Amino acid sequence: MILKFKTFNHKIVQLYLIKVLWPLVDYLNITCKLPVNKPLQSKSFIIKKSPHVNSKSAEEFKLMIYTLSISLPTISNLISDLKKFRIYILFNLKTGFTLHILKKF
Repeated sequence: MILKFKTFNHKIVQLYLIKVLWPLVDYLNITCKLPVNKPLQSKSFIIKKSPHVNSKSAEEFKLMIYTLSISLPTISNLISDLKKFRIYILFNLKTGFTLHILKKF
């Protein structure tokens, strides 16, 4: 199972990892690899203040998306623990970031 977090603020994910994810991993005795930071995605948008006059006056906005992925083993005797783990994570999801779970069972 691979957990993929996306957020606009990387501090939210770091706090979630420290307060929710790592204590749960220790409690269930699941061995997982360290988180891998994916390259930063940034998009910039330019919005003109006026559609006709003053075309030189515009505002620029930048959207930055931080991505972090964690891989967990899918051994057959740990499937029940991983199901509990997935349910707990989905119910304790904080606002400000999204979670994609890959390789569902």
